[in-house]
Formats: sequence, structure tokens, C-alpha cells
Amino acid sequence: MTDPATAEWLIHEWRQLGENSDVVPVHRRVSAATSLQLYFSVDEARRPGLMAIGCAAVPPELLKLNTLWTGLGQRPDGQFALTISLVDPKLLRVFAQLCALVVSAALSCPHGTDAVEFLARTILEWRQLLRLGDRGRLNFKEQRGLFAELVHFESHLRAGNEMAVASAWCGPRGAPQDFRFEAAWIECKSTDPQEASIQISSLEQLEDQGVALFLVVIPLIETEVGTSLSALIQRLRETLAPNPQALKHFELTLTAAGYRDSDGYSTPSYQAGRTRWYRVQEGFPRLSRTNVDTGIASARYQISLTALTPFATEDLTHGL
Repeated sequence: MTDPATAEWLIHEWRQLGENSDVVPVHRRVSAATSLQLYFSVDEARRPGLMAIGCAAVPPELLKLNTLWTGLGQRPDGQFALTISLVDPKLLRVFAQLCALVVSAALSCPHGTDAVEFLARTILEWRQLLRLGDRGRLNFKEQRGLFAELVHFESHLRAGNEMAVASAWCGPRGAPQDFRFEAAWIECKSTDPQEASIQISSLEQLEDQGVALFLVVIPLIETEVGTSLSALIQRLRETLAPNPQALKHFELTLTAAGYRDSDGYSTPSYQAGRTRWYRVQEGFPRLSRTNVDTGIASARYQISLTALTPFATEDLTHGL
């Protein structure tokens, strides 16, 4: 194979491998186009997975994952065989999506890459995503929020390093803010023409912790001549394609956000208005752990857009 792998393709490969084999475990090389020794696998319990052969040591934390079964053995030639199999069938689709990223990334690995190290490192990056599982189709509000984040993502791509931008996009992976660059953290919010306020979803979202923090508000107008969520994502994939590592980070975060191509997001379409930047600093209208009673465990609240005016600042996209 030379095209990017898909979840559907992997599920088909696992099914074919299991159905055509009377004896398990069974393995088949992912592709002859890569020197990486990576294989599709169906283990003794007929669970789908991937197997890697190499010489690298396996991190101890890899053997403690609850959502995956990890098998490790040493071959007569001294190399290790690492097998990662899915334990919970309900996570098949998200597991297949993540395995598809591994397979696609394997095609661009430099010659001599150790497959065990490659697979182990990637699996450890998955841990949070596998805990999230398959969240189902994004609702209307979630789609708008993701669209706004990706508009902001694209603006940074025009100004800087792809890997730095892909790594900074961490909100879907559990960070309180959407982006965490070395020099600043950024929280993105979408609005439509009728909205007079924005929602802050936690006490931590506008906590700066000593780092420069900015609130970015992106107006979105639904229109037939705009761009759909799926079209925007495809455009970003094409931009990131020359940088496989950045593309892998992007896809992992996209999966963590709950996005799946199979759900179809070709409508509605949006046009983004002028992005507005606000510096979160002393006097900014916010709630945080430092200014609420310790008895308040969590909070969501609204901020009036007019109250943000004194804190407006220039667009800093090119300065981060």
C-alpha cells in the first residue's frame, strides 16, 4: 500500500486475516514498501492488533495499559516481538483509527527505524485517546468549536513550523487551553452574529500559571459559499502531508476531539470573520481557582463580549 491507511481498511484486513486462518496467532507484513518490521496480527484470543519486531527495550509503562493486551517475547535471533492487541471490542473503531495512523507513518519512517521502539512510543501517545473511546458524532456546538480551533491552527501554519503548531494544539488531548506554545497559551472561542457572550468551560481555562495567556474569538457565519469542517480538515492534511510527524500529531489530536471521517461533516459550511485577540491579565473578567471559594469544585460561566474590549490586543500569530 502507498496511500494513507484508513480504519475501515484495517478492520477489513484483520477480518480477512482471522477468517482465512485456522490457527492463531497469525501475522501478515503491513507493507513491503517500508523496512519497518510491522505486521497485522490476530492473537490467540482472535483479537486484532499490530506486531513489531526489533531490538529496542520496551518501556515498563507500556505493559500496564488496561485497554490493550501487550505481548512481548524474544526470538531465537535475539530480537524482540512486541504485539499490541485490543481488549475491549467497543473500542474497535478508535483502535483501528489509531492503528491506521501507525501504518501510514510507518511508510515514511527512515531506513533502519526500530519497529519495536516506533510502535511502543506511538502506543504510549495513544493512552489518553483510548480512554476517551468512541464518543460518537460531534454535535453542532462541538463542530463549530473544532472549526474555530482549526481556523486558528491554519493561521499559525502560515507563520511557523508545522511540528511546533501540531504539538501546541493540545486542548482535545486534555489541556485546559486549546493551544500551548512555548511563549504563550491560547484559548479559542467561536461566535455567531447573534451571540453577545462566550462560554468558559472550567475554572482552569483562563488560568495563566505565569505564562502569557490570550483569548481568541473567531466569528463564524454559516453560508453556502463557505468551507465545511471536512473540507478544512482535508486542506490541513494536504498542508501537513510533507511532514509525517506533524501530520501524525494532527490526526491523533483530531481523533481525541471526537472527529471521524466516516461521520461526514460536508455540511454546514462557514466563513470566518476577523479574529479578535484579548490578553488575559489583571482585571480580566474571569473565574479561576485563585479567586473562587475553595468549596467550588467546578464552574462554567459566560463572559460578555463587550467586557473584553479593554483587553483587546494585536494579532500575535506571527510572533509566537
